[in-house]
Amino acid sequence: MSLISKLRGKTTARKPIGKVTSLGRLANGGSEPEIPPVTGEFRVNDGPHYLDVLAELHRILRPDWYLEVGTREGRSLALALGNYVAIDPDFHRQSPPLLPGKRAHFLSLTSDDAFASGFLEREGVRPQFGFLDGMHLSEFLMRDFINYERVATAGSAVALHDCLPFTHAAETRDDAVIATGKPWTGDVWKVVWWLLQHRPDLKVTVLDAWRSGLVVIEGLDPANTVLSGLYDRFVAEMRDIRLQDFGTDRYFAAFDVHSSSRFIETLRKAKA
Repeated sequence: MSLISKLRGKTTARKPIGKVTSLGRLANGGSEPEIPPVTGEFRVNDGPHYLDVLAELHRILRPDWYLEVGTREGRSLALALGNYVAIDPDFHRQSPPLLPGKRAHFLSLTSDDAFASGFLEREGVRPQFGFLDGMHLSEFLMRDFINYERVATAGSAVALHDCLPFTHAAETRDDAVIATGKPWTGDVWKVVWWLLQHRPDLKVTVLDAWRSGLVVIEGLDPANTVLSGLYDRFVAEMRDIRLQDFGTDRYFAAFDVHSSSRFIETLRKAKA
């Protein structure tokens, strides 16, 4: 723990604690982040750990089918409470949840191939909740969102990870950073921007979940083809632009960041 953290009585990181509590300046009305920024950070997302927020979403939404892209070690998959489909071309060693009376499918494919395989349609899988955390490049996440919405239950929800970058180094498109062990959000922030511009029918809620945010999108419409029709334009206009050139302030001014704990409490009451 750094000296400044000791002086403030704060930790420099969040760890999953199994529940969502009132963490973060947005939950507590503070003017400064509860976690001190480190060198190079231009923002701090100081809400609850994103896995704790995901766990609460599972408990509240109780989806019959859950679909996840980017499972890897399975930390997020372990939160599933019902039937699920996990997609990852490179599953790492894990202990997946095996739930009595529930179905579990592991597709060791790229997400593009998994969605194109027709497996979901053949098995009658129409997810009510999903988590998209695969390749951290904007065109990949855009395709994942388009494909997920196409197979999802109408009106359902999906969560996106890593859309609130905190350093410009982390939002590079160079995936070689993975091998260094340094944080990598990639440039998936561009998908949130595009959705806000072109899908006003969706409810997009940006949460302060540590460390790189969580975006919950509700009101999915499997029949909507706007994004697929604009995909080539999205790639042409957005793929090669960096956040500092696009405008960091411009991006973050496009939406409000909400307290994760307040969002969860509101959702719980609405679903009660």
